[in-house]
Amino acid sequence: MKMPFQLWKRGNYFYYRLPGEKSFHSTGLSSKRQAIDLIYQRLREGKGTETKLRVYAEFFFIWGECKWIERQHAKKRSFSKPMANMRRGHLKNYLFPEFGDIPLSDINPVSVENWLINLSLSNQTKNHILYTLNIILKEAKREKLLISNPLDDVEPMASDYVETDPFTLTELKQLFPEDRGKLLEIWKDLKWATLFNLMTATGIRSGEARALAWKNVLWDLRGILVLEAVKADGTIREPKKKEKRGIFLPTKTYNLLSEWFDKTPFNESAHLVFYGLGPFKPYEKGTLMSHFKPALEQAGIIQGGRKLVVHSLRHTYNTLMREILPEKILREFTGHRSVKMTDHYDHPDLEKRLKSLQESKPLIESVWNF
Repeated sequence: MKMPFQLWKRGNYFYYRLPGEKSFHSTGLSSKRQAIDLIYQRLREGKGTETKLRVYAEFFFIWGECKWIERQHAKKRSFSKPMANMRRGHLKNYLFPEFGDIPLSDINPVSVENWLINLSLSNQTKNHILYTLNIILKEAKREKLLISNPLDDVEPMASDYVETDPFTLTELKQLFPEDRGKLLEIWKDLKWATLFNLMTATGIRSGEARALAWKNVLWDLRGILVLEAVKADGTIREPKKKEKRGIFLPTKTYNLLSEWFDKTPFNESAHLVFYGLGPFKPYEKGTLMSHFKPALEQAGIIQGGRKLVVHSLRHTYNTLMREILPEKILREFTGHRSVKMTDHYDHPDLEKRLKSLQESKPLIESVWNF
């Protein structure tokens, strides 16, 4: 009797394909008899077609419910809750709407690539979405639901990363003038003037600034301790890569912070220096840009093709301090663990650097004087 499906064995497992279908479905069984019995059972139950992406990935990246995450943690692999939320967002916002109702084995590299190319997102974000889908399909292959992972043939998008630029000293003077009236005209409030000046003068990240509490301002030493940071999910935990550190404050920043301490309604030890909806509630990350961009315009700073964002303040600190501080001390203040990362944040004035190397000119001349 002819079977109403095609049966095929690859490796140790049997796969089948129904009439009119293009793809084979895995039985996950190495016994032919057991595989045939399973296929007939699926047909009787109306489960002849393979599981669709939406069904298979129903609980993927849901914290506390995702078996894949549990396995990563059991293997001592790092996978954080913010990362889980990000990848779950990829599923809900992009992958489910496009591929959710497609059987896993019908997802092919051409359709994925064409879809990614036409998304109005940065290439970096597209690659993150591709990696999320790859985790799921790789897991489906591991569970013998797929013969192979179709994304093995998909090339990631090329990097479209635009390097962050630093501010010049002249621009910093424009942003933070000595005159208090002009300073408040630019920033509209002492809170924001102090916040952004502190980020500039210490090189701390925005999440670290949002988590700074008054107890970590060392008035006698004129410095701050960076012990915590606001994470993507809004919780306050250890800073990136546990880079706890202390940083000195220049007099201008110290004075602004003192003024803000006297003015803020929340200046108890445990209160946040730059609070959101309450003394223990950090403000949203997007709030930064909503105050930063207008200040640039008010200060008359023209970007001129440069990428000037809040993180530019950290690049500025690294660039300026690298001219005067030993590498070890600079990394102590920035939290960088390698010279390579310090190089990444360095934007040297090449003409100035060249002038500083004047003493090498005779040596160079001696080689080419023939």
